[in-house]
Amino acid sequence: MRNLSRLATLSLLALTWAVPASAQAPAAPPQTMQYLLARLSAGTTLERYLQLARFSFGQLDVNSDGRLTSVDDELMTAMSSAQFRAASMAQLLRADLNNDGAVTADELRLVLRYDGRAGFQGDNTAALAAALEQRVAVMMRPDTDGDGRLTYAEAAAAIQSMPTIKITGGVAPPTELQTLMASDENRDGALTLPELEAAYDVVFRAADADRNGTVSAEELATYRARLDEPNIASRREAVAAAEKREAERQRAAAERAQRAEADAAERKRKEDEAHAKCAMPKATAAAKIVMLGLYETEALSSVALGSMDKVTHAGTITVEPGAEPLYLVITSYAAAIWQFSGAVDRIERVVLASLKATGATGLPAERLTQLAGTNCLPYFHELQSSDTAKASGRVAEDAGRAPDLVVARYEVGGFSVPSGAVQSQTDPRKPQVMVIQKSGGSLTIEGDASNIVLQTPSMRSVEAELRRFSPGGVMEVDASKVVSLLPATPYDVLPQQAGLLQLMRSGALTQNRSGEFLIQRKIRYPAGLAGAHSVKFLLLEGVPQPDGDPAHSSVISEETGRPIGKP
Repeated sequence: MRNLSRLATLSLLALTWAVPASAQAPAAPPQTMQYLLARLSAGTTLERYLQLARFSFGQLDVNSDGRLTSVDDELMTAMSSAQFRAASMAQLLRADLNNDGAVTADELRLVLRYDGRAGFQGDNTAALAAALEQRVAVMMRPDTDGDGRLTYAEAAAAIQSMPTIKITGGVAPPTELQTLMASDENRDGALTLPELEAAYDVVFRAADADRNGTVSAEELATYRARLDEPNIASRREAVAAAEKREAERQRAAAERAQRAEADAAERKRKEDEAHAKCAMPKATAAAKIVMLGLYETEALSSVALGSMDKVTHAGTITVEPGAEPLYLVITSYAAAIWQFSGAVDRIERVVLASLKATGATGLPAERLTQLAGTNCLPYFHELQSSDTAKASGRVAEDAGRAPDLVVARYEVGGFSVPSGAVQSQTDPRKPQVMVIQKSGGSLTIEGDASNIVLQTPSMRSVEAELRRFSPGGVMEVDASKVVSLLPATPYDVLPQQAGLLQLMRSGALTQNRSGEFLIQRKIRYPAGLAGAHSVKFLLLEGVPQPDGDPAHSSVISEETGRPIGKP
């Protein structure tokens, strides 16, 4: 009989269409007290019980307006009905094996037999087959035209006509929300969370005979046996406690709202502050707007901006003769000092932007806007790139219109404006040079070796490295004439390979055959010895540890044989 029972539950459609609605009714609906008591289990504390109330309220408040009303009940009923219809149609679609838009008795037999295949074994096969045929006959009842094909339309019509609430004696049982609406103390047709909590609280207080805050199994059994109405005092206590909880919730909500408002105001203040830092002056109608983008300049600066442990580059801007005012925007990745020369009287405004630092000479400070150390204006080195588009958009937004000319290069010695001509020590048409360093032995190169440079560790190799990394060498800058947001100070030791060469010429550094730099006396590390610029140092015994930052370069102590970190 177990297999018969299993087969009888295989199809939702079969169960629904097999029995008249009046025979499907559940037991009599529980009263509110019985409902609330059913949710109370032994060992439950008041807070845990109230959590159930809050969870139930959240589930029943389907329109999230903070009140349980008939609107919520109607929507939940409609959703349940829709889900029932969808599930019923899904069962039908599952039996449409040939996808012709209809289900036949043969298809139903195949599906039901497939679902109950484990039961079609042993001595009860005949009984199961008979039960299956009964189920098929029931499921085919909506075939109103009797053509042996149950169409989707016929099934939908049958499902639509079914009652969505099971009825006994012509009276529909109350829904969960309708059961709880008896807790609507003020009878305004809306159940609030405090009212629901009070109802739960009343039941808990009635069951918690010893008032220790936890309902024991014995207390629960005793109260269920008598199931009397809580006294008025308990009701008043529960209502007062619910009102207190609601007041606390409102206070907490007000504090959250106040914090959110303060946070929003702070975000707005920071946004306004950031926008003010990034603001560019408007360009006059007569000015030509020229935007120049690059990664870095070809020359190192003899002057540091902000810190001697940071690399500062330098480049030139030559202003060509003419009468048209110029509005220049220069954005770079690397820190740079731009030295202006030529017809600088044409300059209406220069905007300097960099992720690092910026500075200029040859221009009065009042004509200079610096957006250094920010991401206000993206740097770019390709004409067709998203960063170029973003930068152009920012200029158009702040300056009043898009740039008239945009020039982009990865590395430059300088620019001529307003033509945008690039000044460079390198020829981009020539192939890149490959540098091979060897301290001894032989090397065979097959093919064209015109772009290969073979170096052995020496001062000459450092000079070659300087020319390779910084084709413009070191540009002399007068620190006293630099206009910058950061202090401009002459380097004690020049950056990168220029600094290594400076220290070698002074005798503070020497090189062994392996290309390692031997520190002969107290020095300052050159700034920017990172990445391809990194080298190996050996701190000779008795020599004080250098100042500055070796960056990615390794430093080994001759005395201990161990690496030395930053000072």
